Amino acid sequence: MSVNWRTAVSTRVIVTLAVLTAATVVLEAQMRVPENWQRYESLPGWDSLERSCVANVAVSVTLSLEGGRLVSWHADVRAPRRDDLPYEIDLLDALVDLSGSGGPPWQDPATIVPPPPPPPPFPPSRGTGKPLDTVDTSLAARTAQHREWHIIYARDYARRRVMPVSDGWFVAFAAGEYGGSLWWYPRTPGRGRLLWRGNVRWLEAIGDEVVAIGGLAHLQSAEGFVLWLSRGADGWSVRHQADLQDAPSAVVRDAGGAVVVGTSKSLERVTADGLEIIVRATFPLGPETLIAAPNGEFAAGMRVFAYVFRPTATGYRAEIYVPPGCDYRYEGLVCVCRPAG
Repeated sequence: MSVNWRTAVSTRVIVTLAVLTAATVVLEAQMRVPENWQRYESLPGWDSLERSCVANVAVSVTLSLEGGRLVSWHADVRAPRRDDLPYEIDLLDALVDLSGSGGPPWQDPATIVPPPPPPPPFPPSRGTGKPLDTVDTSLAARTAQHREWHIIYARDYARRRVMPVSDGWFVAFAAGEYGGSLWWYPRTPGRGRLLWRGNVRWLEAIGDEVVAIGGLAHLQSAEGFVLWLSRGADGWSVRHQADLQDAPSAVVRDAGGAVVVGTSKSLERVTADGLEIIVRATFPLGPETLIAAPNGEFAAGMRVFAYVFRPTATGYRAEIYVPPGCDYRYEGLVCVCRPAG
């Protein structure tokens, strides 16, 4: 069978144009990084100003995606989120098991020394203005003060997430080293049921189920987990649990609706079927904001640095930047962000 050469050439031209057009579309769909962002080929060493500031600067690079272009600003994003409760609940053992609810204790209440500013101070002799010999230091008094402190901390200081479900509410607490928990409460005011004892920071719906994401980074230890919660004949329960590579610090929904979790060592995708590590790397610190683009790219904002992750045939390629806006400098032992310019 013979083929007209003009037809063959035309076909090749059309195919070539189609490939070039597709490549252009992909290129245009990429997250665009502003030209004034400083790019690094690799992460600077600990002797650099930028890297050393990560440990103690008070602000983080916060990101948004506007018309395909990344926009950055610096803000303190560490303020705890406290959702409104559906109604008044018992906060006695929201952080640790002080009421004998039967849940495993996250931490022995007797070992927890409440820090300022949440009152009351401990031991009771501090700040009372009373002579030491008039202060009740009995075990009963100390236990009562622990209980009071934990109720105040759970109500006014701990992170709190509230999520409505078909038959009630999930209420999650996270107070770092002071403990946390996950509860189910009925639609109308009633007694809660403990589902998990530990710091839970995010609640996300995936189909008919809910995933709870949490963990703790404290001193030299860190851990993170994902819980898959399903509803059965006896109510909600933890169907499955999996460990993250490190304590979670940010979450975002990707283009497919899955939940992506950022830690200091990974980006991990949570679906109804399980947990998948999509990026494995060691970052200066866990991201505090995550952005997902429709083409599968991600951007992470953390203290000082911003990362852009672009998909390749073998995984993700990381680009490292320092966005403008801060003139970093040390004042004493603390790194501060002074407005640039």
